[in-house]
Amino acid sequence: MPQKILLVEDEAIIAMSEANMLQEHGYEVVTAYNGSKAIEAANSDPTISLILMDIDLGTGMDGTEVARRILHAHDIPIVFLSSHAEEAYVDMVKEITGYGYVLKNSGEFILLESINMALKLFEAHQELKRNQQLLQDTGRLARVGGWEFDIATMKQRWTEETYLIHELAPTVEPDVDMGLNFFIPEHKPLIEAAVQRIIDHGEPYDLELQIVTAKGNHRWVHTKGKAYYHHNTIYKIGGSIQDITELKETKFELDSYR
Repeated sequence: MPQKILLVEDEAIIAMSEANMLQEHGYEVVTAYNGSKAIEAANSDPTISLILMDIDLGTGMDGTEVARRILHAHDIPIVFLSSHAEEAYVDMVKEITGYGYVLKNSGEFILLESINMALKLFEAHQELKRNQQLLQDTGRLARVGGWEFDIATMKQRWTEETYLIHELAPTVEPDVDMGLNFFIPEHKPLIEAAVQRIIDHGEPYDLELQIVTAKGNHRWVHTKGKAYYHHNTIYKIGGSIQDITELKETKFELDSYR
């Protein structure tokens, strides 16, 4: 089944010529001659694979505004077509889409290659999103979160599940001291020493420790950390944290019957 392109072009003769060329190369083409018709087409036809958008659309909305409105409701690659090579026009689309800006006089080959690359890039982005969602879902099921700490900037990043384990709002920006302070007093020196050994010597750690969440709940966690190198220098440390409270409680109950 051919991929469908929504061609947005206000000049009928140019639109007809571009549509014929695209059809000759195996694409199905739907043409919209103004911004309103383009938005209507994007909203009504989920089979559109890519939008080829002229920036100048005569009176009414220009192509950048049309693109913003479409992208507000749909995840779809948009390649801009324009007769303008000025930097100002290129800057207009930088914040909207990263799928391409093609000059109308670039020729058939450049346009077709730009479309092909945009479709491949979009599919790569979709695959990345699917993989990230799979990892997130898997982490949630296993109650495993991730974290990393940049040594140069002293900034720390947590995954969504890490926030959930600590019962902390995801709007809070974590730092090393805050992360360490969740561990109970008996275990805090253990994790501090382990983190310092990674920073100083690259020595990984694998520990089962107890934390007190932001809501005051006690939880057991299995936490791992390791060093990341660039040119033999440690620039980042990162790892995982898993809520093993239920596992620990079950083990304690079994031990009590022995």
